[in-house]
Amino acid sequence: MNTELLKQHLNCSLNGLANACQTNQKTENTDRIVLYVLCDEQNDEVRLIENIGRVNDEYNAITDTQEFLSGSTLYSSAQQGERPQQNKLLIGLREIAATINHQGKHKSVSMMDFIYRALRGLNDESHCENAIQEMAIVAKIHQN
Repeated sequence: MNTELLKQHLNCSLNGLANACQTNQKTENTDRIVLYVLCDEQNDEVRLIENIGRVNDEYNAITDTQEFLSGSTLYSSAQQGERPQQNKLLIGLREIAATINHQGKHKSVSMMDFIYRALRGLNDESHCENAIQEMAIVAKIHQN
């Protein structure tokens, strides 16, 4: 299987989970899973598939469904490939997630809210641009 396609599928799954969190209550594991997946630097096929499974399982727990986030919309988004703004946003989100993990700020509501907002618009280029600008502000606020 293509590693790049799996990365895009994971990004789309994170997008789906973030959208689900907007209308459904997160579980006690949701933030931990999102942070884990964003911080995971292993990009081999096995790890990507495991992380897709983690995100999909959490999506199912939140929405109380047995859907697998691999519908035609996700697939077509994954087929488009990663765009430069999306890549830049993901790099920044990974840095923020690593900061949260390193500093133990799991209760940092504003940082987690930003991560979910950014992930919800991951497939929208103009949203990515706005989130990148907001990310710089969020990062500065939470460096202290």
